[in-house]
Amino acid sequence: MISKEDWRLAYEQMLEEGRQKFEPPTVEEVEKLFNGELEGEEAERVRDVLSYYPEIARAMTIPFPEEDDPGVSNVAEMEAGLAEIRRRARPPRRRQFRVFAYAASIVVLIGMGGLVYQQSQRTPLTTKILLADGARGGSAGPRGSLMQPPIDLYTETRYRLQPVFHPSHAYREYRLDLYDFTAPAPRIAWSGRVQRAPDGSFPFELSTKGYAPGTYRLVLFGVDDAPAKIAVYSIHMYER
Repeated sequence: MISKEDWRLAYEQMLEEGRQKFEPPTVEEVEKLFNGELEGEEAERVRDVLSYYPEIARAMTIPFPEEDDPGVSNVAEMEAGLAEIRRRARPPRRRQFRVFAYAASIVVLIGMGGLVYQQSQRTPLTTKILLADGARGGSAGPRGSLMQPPIDLYTETRYRLQPVFHPSHAYREYRLDLYDFTAPAPRIAWSGRVQRAPDGSFPFELSTKGYAPGTYRLVLFGVDDAPAKIAVYSIHMYER
């Protein structure tokens, strides 16, 4: 039987690993999450990152229960609690901030058990290094232009993507937009701020669940006063 100390040590290790990979969410992102203004993958991203920074959730919540509160007694109850919290965190209409704050405090409280268990059950990420168009091999087109082979990804897959690029100078911040060309009119399927890692990549996580097979383009922007497109990655999505 797993002891409370085992859960505590596993939880602390999970926090440390998560903090090394992810910057804390901004105050604006947390407020939007609690107010029900984030949806879909963006809300999921902020919830996941927030789980590694319980002190942020604690600072914006009502007081925690007393230490002698019996809490959750087993993993099944923890999982049921998480499911209820996630249901409440996706409301059909805007709710009061205090409701979401209370839900967030429950997430932190049961995180020592249920969240560690949930993390262990998640499908492992597939890591993929992406080289920008022009930085990969290609063949000459009919007019001498370089025909760039697209990068292959698959639907229904959780990725840790690492686009590699060396900008001409350091920008204040960086952003990635994933454009979906499978529909009649191109649209942005995903967008997010990224940071340049020491190895020259801009790592981020992406789930392709629900994505249609076809052509996509990942565009890297450097942002000072205004966004500047600095790299493009051609992608072809195949059905898993």
